[in-house]
Amino acid sequence: MGIRLKNSQNKKQNYTHLYKIFFVLSIAFLIFFGLLTLFSFHKKLFLEENYKNLSETQPSFATLSEYHPIVVAGRKKHIYTYLVPDNKGKLYEVVEMADPILHKRLRVGDSIPIRKKIIYYFSKKIVIAKIENNSESVSISTVPLHIGYFGIGFGMIFLLTSFGLKVVDNGSV
Repeated sequence: MGIRLKNSQNKKQNYTHLYKIFFVLSIAFLIFFGLLTLFSFHKKLFLEENYKNLSETQPSFATLSEYHPIVVAGRKKHIYTYLVPDNKGKLYEVVEMADPILHKRLRVGDSIPIRKKIIYYFSKKIVIAKIENNSESVSISTVPLHIGYFGIGFGMIFLLTSFGLKVVDNGSV
């Protein structure tokens, strides 16, 4: 007199539960985008700290090569591009926003006084520079940081979805 199990309970499962796939994907997303966010945040802090110390460096000169006026939120911005040489003479392109007062004095082709600094970030050479007497703040790109935040949010949605699918599949967590 043994207990007979229903036929469906005797069968071995031949499929992977969907919640397991979502769980593995969510962990992969969280690890990848977590590292991207951490790296981007550290680089942003590193660049901000070096821009603060830029005024302590020796003055140098650069030549303005391009001017691009753009309108953002009804306000005209003045974007200048200039070439900065490093210690070996290799030229690096720097893009900077100029304030309206400084913009009136700048012309493409002119030599301008700048402050420059050569820094290394994970053995990659970065040349940072700022035009002297420019009151406009330096904008550091935060696009990778925002992509990292989005990816972490996406990974959290996958993680919550995997827990929800497990509840639906098993009836409990």
